[in-house]
Amino acid sequence: EKAKDGVLFLDEIGDLPMEAQVKLLRFLQDHQFSRLGGRESISVDIQVVSATHQNLEQLIADGKFREDLYYRIKGFQIEVPPLRKRKEDIPLLVTYFLEKLRNAGRTRISAVSEETMSALTRYNWSGNVRELENIIERAMIVANGHEHTRIEIQDLPRDLVQDNSLQAYAKSLGASGTLDISENVARAQLFCVEEALKATKGKKTEAWKLLGLHDRYALTNLMKRIRERYPNLLYEFPIVNRAYCRNKTDK
Repeated sequence: EKAKDGVLFLDEIGDLPMEAQVKLLRFLQDHQFSRLGGRESISVDIQVVSATHQNLEQLIADGKFREDLYYRIKGFQIEVPPLRKRKEDIPLLVTYFLEKLRNAGRTRISAVSEETMSALTRYNWSGNVRELENIIERAMIVANGHEHTRIEIQDLPRDLVQDNSLQAYAKSLGASGTLDISENVARAQLFCVEEALKATKGKKTEAWKLLGLHDRYALTNLMKRIRERYPNLLYEFPIVNRAYCRNKTDK
Protein backbone atom coordinates (compact mmCIF):
# COMPACT_ATOMS: atom_id res chain seq x y z
CA GLU A 1 0.00 0.00 0.00
CA LYS A 2 2.91 2.35 0.76
CA ALA A 3 4.29 1.65 -2.72
CA LYS A 4 1.21 3.16 -4.40
CA ASP A 5 2.20 5.10 -7.54
CA GLY A 6 5.76 3.90 -7.01
CA VAL A 7 7.94 0.79 -7.21
CA LEU A 8 7.68 -2.36 -5.10
CA PHE A 9 10.89 -4.41 -4.86
CA LEU A 10 10.51 -8.12 -4.07
CA ASP A 11 13.85 -9.67 -3.15
CA GLU A 12 14.51 -13.43 -3.40
CA ILE A 13 11.17 -14.10 -5.06
CA GLY A 14 12.31 -17.66 -5.74
CA ASP A 15 11.91 -18.41 -2.02
CA LEU A 16 8.24 -17.38 -2.01
CA PRO A 17 5.94 -20.20 -0.79
CA MET A 18 3.41 -21.52 -3.32
CA GLU A 19 0.47 -20.10 -1.34
CA ALA A 20 2.01 -16.63 -1.42
CA GLN A 21 2.77 -17.04 -5.14
CA VAL A 22 -0.95 -17.49 -5.83
CA LYS A 23 -1.76 -14.27 -3.96
CA LEU A 24 1.00 -12.35 -5.71
CA LEU A 25 -0.18 -13.55 -9.12
CA ARG A 26 -3.72 -12.45 -8.33
CA PHE A 27 -2.45 -9.02 -7.27
CA LEU A 28 -0.33 -8.61 -10.41
CA GLN A 29 -3.34 -9.43 -12.55
CA ASP A 30 -5.93 -7.27 -10.77
CA HIS A 31 -3.74 -4.66 -8.99
CA GLN A 32 -5.94 -5.21 -5.96
CA PHE A 33 -5.31 -6.59 -2.49
CA SER A 34 -6.90 -6.77 0.94
CA ARG A 35 -5.25 -5.85 4.21
CA LEU A 36 -4.51 -8.65 6.64
CA GLY A 37 -7.81 -9.49 8.33
CA GLY A 38 -9.71 -7.04 6.13
CA ARG A 39 -12.36 -7.61 3.47
CA GLU A 40 -12.18 -4.39 1.50
CA SER A 41 -10.29 -4.55 -1.81
CA ILE A 42 -7.70 -1.82 -2.26
CA SER A 43 -6.50 -0.83 -5.74
CA VAL A 44 -2.96 0.43 -6.32
CA ASP A 45 -0.97 1.34 -9.39
CA ILE A 46 2.63 0.24 -8.90
CA GLN A 47 5.61 -1.16 -10.76
CA VAL A 48 7.03 -4.43 -9.46
CA VAL A 49 10.73 -5.29 -9.56
CA SER A 50 11.80 -8.72 -8.35
CA ALA A 51 15.15 -10.41 -7.83
CA THR A 52 16.44 -13.90 -7.12
CA HIS A 53 19.69 -15.83 -7.07
CA GLN A 54 17.91 -19.02 -8.12
CA ASN A 55 17.11 -20.49 -11.52
CA LEU A 56 13.35 -19.94 -11.73
CA GLU A 57 12.99 -22.16 -14.79
CA GLN A 58 14.53 -25.02 -12.83
CA LEU A 59 12.21 -24.28 -9.91
CA ILE A 60 9.27 -24.49 -12.32
CA ALA A 61 10.50 -27.88 -13.54
CA ASP A 62 10.79 -28.99 -9.90
CA GLY A 63 7.25 -27.83 -9.16
CA LYS A 64 8.41 -25.16 -6.72
CA PHE A 65 7.49 -22.05 -8.71
CA ARG A 66 4.38 -21.21 -10.71
CA GLU A 67 4.94 -20.94 -14.45
CA ASP A 68 2.17 -18.35 -14.88
CA LEU A 69 3.74 -16.15 -12.20
CA TYR A 70 7.14 -16.52 -13.87
CA TYR A 71 5.87 -15.16 -17.19
CA ARG A 72 3.97 -12.42 -15.39
CA ILE A 73 7.12 -11.05 -13.70
CA LYS A 74 9.51 -11.77 -16.57
CA GLY A 75 8.47 -8.70 -18.62
CA PHE A 76 11.96 -7.16 -18.67
CA GLN A 77 14.74 -9.42 -17.43
CA ILE A 78 18.26 -8.40 -16.43
CA GLU A 79 20.84 -11.05 -15.59
CA VAL A 80 23.56 -9.86 -13.20
CA PRO A 81 26.68 -12.08 -13.24
CA PRO A 82 28.11 -13.21 -9.88
CA LEU A 83 30.73 -10.92 -8.40
CA ARG A 84 33.56 -13.34 -9.18
CA LYS A 85 32.84 -12.78 -12.90
CA ARG A 86 32.86 -8.98 -12.70
CA LYS A 87 35.74 -8.26 -10.37
CA GLU A 88 36.30 -4.92 -12.05
CA ASP A 89 33.27 -3.76 -10.02
CA ILE A 90 34.92 -4.53 -6.67
CA PRO A 91 36.91 -1.24 -6.30
CA LEU A 92 33.74 0.75 -7.08
CA LEU A 93 31.71 -1.26 -4.59
CA VAL A 94 34.37 -0.92 -1.88
CA THR A 95 34.38 2.86 -2.36
CA TYR A 96 30.58 2.94 -2.21
CA PHE A 97 30.38 0.87 0.99
CA LEU A 98 33.03 2.99 2.71
CA GLU A 99 31.21 6.17 1.71
CA LYS A 100 27.98 4.68 3.04
CA LEU A 101 29.64 3.94 6.39
CA ARG A 102 31.17 7.43 6.56
CA ASN A 103 27.84 9.10 5.82
CA ALA A 104 26.32 7.08 8.67
CA GLY A 105 29.00 8.50 10.98
CA ARG A 106 30.52 5.11 11.68
CA THR A 107 34.04 5.73 10.39
CA ARG A 108 36.46 8.29 8.98
CA ILE A 109 38.19 5.69 6.82
CA SER A 110 37.86 6.48 3.13
CA ALA A 111 40.28 4.10 1.43
CA VAL A 112 41.92 0.68 1.46
CA SER A 113 45.56 -0.18 0.90
CA GLU A 114 46.72 -1.52 -2.45
CA GLU A 115 47.51 -4.89 -0.87
CA THR A 116 44.01 -5.02 0.61
CA MET A 117 42.38 -4.22 -2.72
CA SER A 118 44.46 -6.92 -4.43
CA ALA A 119 43.27 -9.47 -1.88
CA LEU A 120 39.65 -8.37 -2.31
CA THR A 121 39.79 -8.60 -6.10
CA ARG A 122 41.38 -12.07 -6.03
CA TYR A 123 38.90 -13.56 -3.55
CA ASN A 124 36.17 -15.82 -4.99
CA TRP A 125 33.12 -14.12 -3.33
CA SER A 126 30.71 -17.04 -3.17
CA GLY A 127 28.39 -14.75 -1.17
CA ASN A 128 28.52 -12.06 -3.88
CA VAL A 129 27.95 -8.37 -3.07
CA ARG A 130 26.38 -9.04 0.34
CA GLU A 131 29.49 -10.89 1.45
CA LEU A 132 31.70 -8.04 0.21
CA GLU A 133 29.64 -5.47 2.11
CA ASN A 134 29.84 -7.53 5.31
CA ILE A 135 33.60 -7.95 4.91
CA ILE A 136 34.11 -4.20 4.42
CA GLU A 137 31.99 -3.41 7.48
CA ARG A 138 33.91 -5.92 9.60
CA ALA A 139 37.27 -4.66 8.32
CA MET A 140 36.20 -1.09 9.08
CA ILE A 141 35.48 -2.01 12.71
CA VAL A 142 38.88 -3.71 13.05
CA ALA A 143 40.67 -0.80 11.34
CA ASN A 144 38.97 1.70 13.66
CA GLY A 145 40.16 -0.34 16.62
CA HIS A 146 43.72 -0.25 15.28
CA GLU A 147 43.37 3.48 14.59
CA HIS A 148 44.26 2.92 10.95
CA THR A 149 43.59 5.69 8.44
CA ARG A 150 42.72 3.09 5.80
CA ILE A 151 41.82 -0.60 5.73
CA GLU A 152 45.01 -2.67 5.79
CA ILE A 153 45.50 -6.31 4.84
CA GLN A 154 45.63 -7.33 8.52
CA ASP A 155 42.15 -5.86 9.02
CA LEU A 156 40.65 -8.49 6.71
CA PRO A 157 39.44 -11.88 7.99
CA ARG A 158 42.23 -14.44 8.10
CA ASP A 159 40.37 -16.98 5.97
CA LEU A 160 39.92 -14.42 3.19
CA VAL A 161 43.64 -13.66 3.10
CA GLN A 162 44.58 -17.34 3.30
CA ASP A 163 42.19 -18.15 0.45
CA ASN A 164 43.84 -15.52 -1.72
CA SER A 165 44.55 -17.30 -4.99
CA LEU A 166 48.01 -15.89 -5.78
CA GLN A 167 49.24 -16.38 -2.23
CA ALA A 168 47.99 -19.96 -2.21
CA TYR A 169 49.61 -20.65 -5.56
CA ALA A 170 52.93 -19.10 -4.52
CA LYS A 171 52.83 -21.17 -1.35
CA SER A 172 52.25 -24.36 -3.32
CA LEU A 173 55.24 -23.62 -5.57
CA GLY A 174 57.44 -22.70 -2.63
CA ALA A 175 56.58 -25.93 -0.87
CA SER A 176 57.30 -28.07 -3.91
CA GLY A 177 61.09 -27.85 -3.58
CA THR A 178 61.62 -28.26 -7.32
CA LEU A 179 62.28 -25.99 -10.29
CA ASP A 180 61.25 -28.63 -12.82
CA ILE A 181 59.15 -26.73 -15.36
CA SER A 182 56.94 -29.65 -16.39
CA GLU A 183 56.09 -30.54 -12.80
CA ASN A 184 55.35 -26.94 -11.87
CA VAL A 185 53.16 -26.52 -14.96
CA ALA A 186 51.24 -29.60 -13.81
CA ARG A 187 51.04 -28.09 -10.33
CA ALA A 188 49.68 -24.84 -11.77
CA GLN A 189 47.06 -26.79 -13.72
CA LEU A 190 45.98 -28.64 -10.59
CA PHE A 191 45.81 -25.36 -8.72
CA CYS A 192 43.36 -24.03 -11.33
CA VAL A 193 41.35 -27.25 -11.16
CA GLU A 194 41.23 -26.97 -7.36
CA GLU A 195 39.92 -23.40 -7.56
CA ALA A 196 37.32 -24.40 -10.15
CA LEU A 197 36.11 -27.29 -8.00
CA LYS A 198 35.89 -24.96 -5.01
CA ALA A 199 33.82 -22.49 -7.01
CA THR A 200 31.43 -25.22 -8.18
CA LYS A 201 31.29 -27.09 -4.86
CA GLY A 202 33.07 -30.11 -6.32
CA LYS A 203 30.92 -30.45 -9.44
CA LYS A 204 33.12 -31.54 -12.34
CA THR A 205 30.15 -31.10 -14.68
CA GLU A 206 30.46 -27.34 -14.05
CA ALA A 207 34.16 -27.00 -13.23
CA TRP A 208 35.35 -27.87 -16.74
CA LYS A 209 33.48 -24.84 -18.11
CA LEU A 210 35.33 -22.48 -15.75
CA LEU A 211 38.60 -24.05 -16.88
CA GLY A 212 37.83 -23.51 -20.56
CA LEU A 213 37.99 -27.22 -21.38
CA HIS A 214 35.94 -28.99 -24.05
CA ASP A 215 33.94 -31.17 -21.65
CA ARG A 216 34.14 -32.92 -18.28
CA TYR A 217 36.00 -35.85 -19.82
CA ALA A 218 38.83 -33.48 -20.74
CA LEU A 219 39.03 -32.54 -17.05
CA THR A 220 39.10 -36.20 -16.02
CA ASN A 221 41.81 -36.97 -18.59
CA LEU A 222 43.88 -34.01 -17.38
CA MET A 223 43.83 -35.30 -13.80
CA LYS A 224 44.60 -38.82 -15.01
CA ARG A 225 47.63 -37.71 -17.08
CA ILE A 226 49.08 -35.73 -14.20
CA ARG A 227 48.41 -38.59 -11.78
CA GLU A 228 50.25 -41.05 -14.02
CA ARG A 229 53.29 -38.79 -14.46
CA TYR A 230 53.45 -37.32 -10.95
CA PRO A 231 51.76 -39.87 -8.62
CA ASN A 232 52.14 -37.78 -5.45
CA LEU A 233 51.22 -34.40 -6.89
CA LEU A 234 47.47 -34.76 -6.45
CA TYR A 235 47.90 -35.07 -2.69
CA GLU A 236 48.89 -31.40 -2.58
CA PHE A 237 45.37 -30.60 -3.80
CA PRO A 238 42.88 -32.49 -1.61
CA ILE A 239 39.76 -31.41 -3.51
CA VAL A 240 41.25 -32.50 -6.84
CA ASN A 241 42.45 -35.76 -5.35
CA ARG A 242 39.01 -36.45 -3.89
CA ALA A 243 37.36 -35.73 -7.25
CA TYR A 244 39.84 -38.03 -9.03
CA CYS A 245 39.33 -40.87 -6.54
CA ARG A 246 35.56 -40.47 -6.75
CA ASN A 247 35.76 -40.70 -10.54
CA LYS A 248 37.70 -43.99 -10.28
CA THR A 249 35.13 -45.33 -7.82
CA ASP A 250 32.25 -44.33 -10.11
CA LYS A 251 33.82 -46.36 -12.89
